Amino acid sequence: MSVKARILGGEYSNFVSGSIKLNYSAIASTFSLTSHFNSDDPVHRELFKPLSFHDIQIIDEFDSVLITGTIAAVSFGVDANGSNATIEGYSKSGILRDCNSLIVKPSEYNNISLKELATQLCGDYGVDVVIDSSASQEAKEKSPTVDVWNVDTSGKIDTIDQLLKRRASEKGLIISHDNLGRVVITKRNLFSPTVATYREDTPSVSMELSIDGTRMHSQISVIGETSNIYDVESNPQQSVTNDLIPVKRESIKTQKTTTFARDESPLGLVKAERAEQLRNIKLSVGSDRWYWWDGKANYQTIKPNNLIDVIAPNLYLADRTKFFIESVELDFDASSTTSKINGVRPEVYNNADPVNIFS
Repeated sequence: MSVKARILGGEYSNFVSGSIKLNYSAIASTFSLTSHFNSDDPVHRELFKPLSFHDIQIIDEFDSVLITGTIAAVSFGVDANGSNATIEGYSKSGILRDCNSLIVKPSEYNNISLKELATQLCGDYGVDVVIDSSASQEAKEKSPTVDVWNVDTSGKIDTIDQLLKRRASEKGLIISHDNLGRVVITKRNLFSPTVATYREDTPSVSMELSIDGTRMHSQISVIGETSNIYDVESNPQQSVTNDLIPVKRESIKTQKTTTFARDESPLGLVKAERAEQLRNIKLSVGSDRWYWWDGKANYQTIKPNNLIDVIAPNLYLADRTKFFIESVELDFDASSTTSKINGVRPEVYNNADPVNIFS
């Protein structure tokens, strides 16, 4: 596997192993790359110098940029076979999951849009923000008041990543990132065509499907925030069902205890809660190559934010079934190259009623 890294104006490709995880519904992708280390080589000493936070671009075998990021951690090892160094890090936007900002005048954050909030907070750390055309209207809407930071009982304050995700969720938007390290505010277009069809008998492909019913419910309800949750008159409730669950398994939450925005509509909250539960249907597809391979080669590195079809009777998926790719794991060493696709059902992102794929 030919993986290159551009660091300090040079190009480096002598890695003996590595792991790259490309994420969609996260503010950053991550990487880990290991190389032989010669302490007498001044290039190595500068390249692997701890706490330098060097910029890095990781390039795949097709000369496409996978990650534009930062080296955030370095480790060294030595044994009878010699010494090595491992660099780890994330997309340039990854710093936003580690840090927050001092808000001198919280009132300045009243009546501003998500776009303005993101641009200011990300800009403090040199991270650019891109607004996808699908999210332009919602991202530009003004919010009368903004509860800037959440503080939990231990005194821990939101990171910028957590704040932006919370504000985006109120508007049905997603905080993601691109291969240039920019924050992307977007909506998922689940009507795009599938990029590949994976069958269980495809050579060099393995597949797994897991379904955890303990975390799913037949009916999900959200009620108001008054002290007596059983007072129906003062706590009007909104419910949705999940027809995938044929037995009585109910879940009731207050608006205050949902993981989503408290000022979202009750119907929006229950649909978001149901969508989150559908993450417990998980698909993984493994292969011995990094490019799309469903029996026919598509010479582009596998990436998230795509739809695939799966036909696998032995996974209880006899009919063609769509999955959305949330993340991709790319690994290599001296003797092998592997990839792993991690997928969920599209309803996780579009809040639609679940389709029974196990009929």
